[in-house]
Parts: sequence; C-alpha cells; structure tokens
Amino acid sequence: MNKLKTILKNKYFISALVIIVAAGGYYFYKKGSSGTTATQYVTSAVVQGTITTSVSGTGQVEASDQMDIKPQTDGRITSLKIQENQQVKSGDVMAIIDQQSAANSVAQAQGNLQQAQASYDKLMAGATDLSIQGQNLSIQSAQQALSQAKQNLKDTTTQQQQAVDKAYSNLLNSGLTADPSDTNSTAAVTVSGNYTGTDKGSYIINLYQSGNGMNYSASGLGTGSGSVNRGLSQSIGNGLYINFSASGTLNNSTSWTINVPNTKASGYLNNLDAYNSALLSQQQALDSAQNQITSAQNDLDKANLSLATTVAPPTASDIASAKAQITSAQAQLANAQTAYGNTILKAPFDGVVASVLFSAGDKVTAGTVIATVITKQQVAKISLNEVDAAKVKVGQKATLTFSAMPDISLTGTVADVDNIGTVSQNVVNFTVKILLDTQNSTIKPGMSVSASILTASAQDVLTVPSAAVHTGSGSSYVEVLKNGQVSQVTVTTGLSSDTETQISGTGIAAGDEVVTQTINGTAKTTTTSAAGSGNILQSLTGGGGAARARIPGGN
Repeated sequence: MNKLKTILKNKYFISALVIIVAAGGYYFYKKGSSGTTATQYVTSAVVQGTITTSVSGTGQVEASDQMDIKPQTDGRITSLKIQENQQVKSGDVMAIIDQQSAANSVAQAQGNLQQAQASYDKLMAGATDLSIQGQNLSIQSAQQALSQAKQNLKDTTTQQQQAVDKAYSNLLNSGLTADPSDTNSTAAVTVSGNYTGTDKGSYIINLYQSGNGMNYSASGLGTGSGSVNRGLSQSIGNGLYINFSASGTLNNSTSWTINVPNTKASGYLNNLDAYNSALLSQQQALDSAQNQITSAQNDLDKANLSLATTVAPPTASDIASAKAQITSAQAQLANAQTAYGNTILKAPFDGVVASVLFSAGDKVTAGTVIATVITKQQVAKISLNEVDAAKVKVGQKATLTFSAMPDISLTGTVADVDNIGTVSQNVVNFTVKILLDTQNSTIKPGMSVSASILTASAQDVLTVPSAAVHTGSGSSYVEVLKNGQVSQVTVTTGLSSDTETQISGTGIAAGDEVVTQTINGTAKTTTTSAAGSGNILQSLTGGGGAARARIPGGN
C-alpha cells in the first residue's frame, strides 16, 4: 500500500491509470457477457539506465571520537593547561604530572647506556700503547718481588739455621761434667771448652801407665790422648778439654764419663725449650718466606696473563656480552623515557575539551579520568543485521535523515564496520560508523538517525521488474511478449534493488515487453466491470510503474 500511495502522487500516472482501468473494465465486461475470458498478460518494458542497491538501518549520532584523559602514574598535577570547551590540537600538552622521579630515572639510564657504550668501544678498540706499557711495568715489578722473595728465603734459611745451630750447641753443652766410675781417684777432673760436634753421646776418659808416666785416652765422641799434665787443660776432641787437678790421687782403675748433653744439668731443660723454640721459629720463618715466593710468583703469572689478555683481540663471547649490556641499557633508557613521557598528558586528536575534573596541585592515581576530549566531527552509528552488514564496505556513500529534524538530509561516508557482531535474541547485528560529510551545528550527539547506504550501482544496463525474472533448470529467464506470442529468453542477472533486477542476454533489448504477471482464462457466467478493473489495478501495482495488460491477438 505504501508503494501504491507513492505512485498515486504522480498526477500523470493517475490519468494513465484511469484510462487503463476503464479499458480493462470494459474488456472484462465484454468477455464476461460471453461467459469466458482469454489469458491476460501484465507486461513492462525493458529499460536501459542505472540501477542501485542499498541497505538501511537506524542508530544515533555521536562524536567521531571521544577519549578520557588518564595518567598512567600516580602523582600531583604540577601543571594544568586546559579548561572546558577549549579547542585543542593533536599533541597539545594538557597536563603534567610530577616529573622529578621520572627525570632522575632517565638521567640514570642515560649514564648506564653511556658506560655500556664506552666499555664496548674500549673492547673493540683493543689495547693502547699506554696500557701495554703499564702491563709491562707490572710484570717487571712482579719479577722484582719474586727475586726479593727468593733472596729472602735464602737469608731466612741461613739466619734461622744459625739460630737453631746455636740453640742446639747450647743444648749439647748444657753443664758438661766428667763423672768418675769409682772413688779410687780423688783428684778433681773438670771439663772446659765448647763442644763443636753435632752428635749426641758420651766421652769415655781412661788412664793407663807407661814408661813416661800416667797417660790418658778419650773414646766415644772424642779421640784425644796424651800424658797427664796435671793442672793443665788437655784436648779430648771436638772442642772439649779435660783438666786433672794437681791435688788428689789418680788411679788406673778409674774412668770418667762425659755425657753430651748432660740431661742432669740445671740449665738443660731451659736449653731444650730454647732449642725447640728455635726449630719452631725456623719452620714458621721458612714457611712465611716460601709463601712470599708463591705469592710473588702468582702476581707475576697474573701480570703476564693480564698482558696477554690486553693484547689479545676480543672474543666473540666478549663482544656479545658487551652488546648485550648496551641493549639492556637501551631498554632501560626506553622504559625510563616512556615513564617520563607518561607524566605529560597530550591531546590524542584535534577536538574540544568536554570536561575537566581536577585542578593543578591535586593528587591523582593511575587510571583516574582527569578530562575528556571529543572531536568536532560527528558520526552516525547504525546497526545492521548480518545479511546487510556483509554488503557494506568502508568508503561507501550514505544518505542520512534525522527524526528530530525531518527537513534535514545529509550525506556521509562509511568509516568503519565491526569485525565482530553482537547477538541479541538470536539475531546477529553489526555496528557501522558513517562520517558526516557536512557538519551541521543543529545535529547533536545522541540524536536518532536513519541511514541508507549505497552498496552497489551499475550504469547503462538493462533492467526489468524483479517479478519478470524466473529461475528454472539452473538458469534465469524472462517471458517476452511479441506480436501476441510469449517466448522464454534466457538472461544473466546482475544487481537487484527492491523492485528491479539487472539483466543481460543476446535475445533481449531495451523496449521489449516482458511479462510480469499472467492471468489465466476461466469460464464465467457473469463478470462485472468493477471486478475487472480491480484485477488490472492489482496487477499494475504488483508489476511496476510500466505495467500493461495485454490480450493475445488484442490491441
């Protein structure tokens, strides 16, 4: 009925329609009076022109973009450079959060990167003459220290051995006495001198009579012998002397024993302790001197290794490690710079500040909305079902009308189609954004909008009413009425609008009459003109604006 109302608005069409209805009514009346009706055809001419297809949907007007300005770090707002309704450009600084900590992190990261780069450059440059000279000096110093340590060991060995020898000599010479074997001799026998031997043991002094008088002989540790000269010290070997006193008697049966050392002497234990202490000191001193040699040798080895390392080219692992240090430092700097950049809140696009929720000096936390920016350009967001959405592409043109302002019609361009639909009551819908080509200050965000999107068009093509196209045996065809005869012509279909379909084929041309409806003949007893006119009117409205009723063999 809506189509019929639209058609009837055309006064020329109404005049033509009256003529056709009148003629049809007369025909049906005439045929009714005879009791039978012939087969009738409602036809329409093939037209050459333009055909378009479109999809429609409804939605609301919104700003093309809207963004809440949120800091990504906690802190105090040190600077606020915006106010409500202020226009901003993309990149304009809107607010600054306290930057001190972030700035310190950037400076530290820059220093670490410079240090890593310097280490890498030094590694790749290799050893300098000055560093090699320094290494050689270290080697010379280590060699001198080793020589001194070795000499010190020699000196220490000599000194300590002398101390041990002296203590041992003191021990062996502890209170030496000549002990008689019996009491037959009353003369005192004393020992003098210093025992120079190193063996422990005893001297045995014996007396014997000869032609020259009394004689003595020493055995054991000593081998001295001779005439007894009483009152005089006489050698018994190894630095010791014996003295037979001038008074008293001497008997051949008596022998004297001199024990070396004399363990019964009062100073023996002290001398033994001194000797053991000298041995311990000797060992400690020699160990220390040997340790000095070992340490000096290690230092020399290290100096030689350091020189070899200095003059050697860098290894692949050394280079990789140095590069890794640079990469790590660069990443730390990038993170620090990002953190610093996060303290500066900038306008994301050209637009208008819709709201400001904080003031300079206020403390904010990460994620808190401090302002909202919207764009001046408006978009229509409409919802389409999945069948229609599949036909829509970015860049297609659209016509927009507004419920609140029926007199305004604007054009727009599809800017975005959702990739994922939303399901509601088992119906899948997709949101389509249409940018308004012309901004109109009377159009406000939130207003209802209807959109018709042009999805396809073809120019200079043949079109027929969609009711004229039939499908059978896997192909499409139309029925062409010529000279009262109907024939089927195979066609290829193209675009289809709500009422028309694009066709092409070798047996069809502009101006041909195609059948849109067939009214089969039936036997009737009476037919009124009113009934006949009603059938023809119904056929006309169903078959398109160029429909005609035809009777085979008629005019």
